[in-house]
Amino acid sequence: MIRRIKREVRRLARLYYPDAEVSSYGVTHIDPRNLVILILTKTDEQRDRLGRELLPYERVRAALVQFSYPADAIPGVRFVFESRETVGYGGDLYHSLK
Repeated sequence: MIRRIKREVRRLARLYYPDAEVSSYGVTHIDPRNLVILILTKTDEQRDRLGRELLPYERVRAALVQFSYPADAIPGVRFVFESRETVGYGGDLYHSLK
C-alpha cells in the first residue's frame, strides 16, 4: 500500500519536476500515523513551489485515501518537501530532516 502511495505522489510531483524523487520512512507497523512521505526536488525553489503551490496537502493526502490508508491515521501522516540543494549543505538527508 505504501509503495502505491509513493508511486502516486511521485507521479504528481513529476508532472512539474521530472527529476523529483519520493521515499518514505517511519514505523508504520507500530502505528500507521508514523508514516513520513519525503518529496525530494533538485533546488530549493522547486521545493518551495511544489510544497506551497503545486502539490498542496489536500492533493497529496488524496493518495492516502485513494489507496485505502487507515482513515484514522491520515491526519498524522507527514509530507516533507526537501531539496538536494539544502541536503548538500548539511551533508546528508538524515541530518537535514532532524
